[in-house]
Amino acid sequence: MVVYISGPMTGLPEYNYPAFIKAKKMLEGKGFIVLSPHEAPKSESWEGYMRYDLKLVCDSQAICMLPGWKKSRGALLEKIVADNLGLEVRLYRDWE
Repeated sequence: MVVYISGPMTGLPEYNYPAFIKAKKMLEGKGFIVLSPHEAPKSESWEGYMRYDLKLVCDSQAICMLPGWKKSRGALLEKIVADNLGLEVRLYRDWE
């Protein structure tokens, strides 16, 4: 199963990369293929990152929501797309 990690990045120390890295290691340890926005190529804008990230959501079968996702404009958008595509959406703690 391919799992996308969604969560807050903008305005957080280190763009919250440590949380994304931890989630990726945990999910890979369970045998999942993991797609994560913290590995996105450099972009000049938030919109550029979202164009890339939403393609990853579309290529996934499930989405893992990191703590704080409800306060993230990008994560909210990713969840809307995931819900509309019928992807399995679960909180981080439910994947542990």
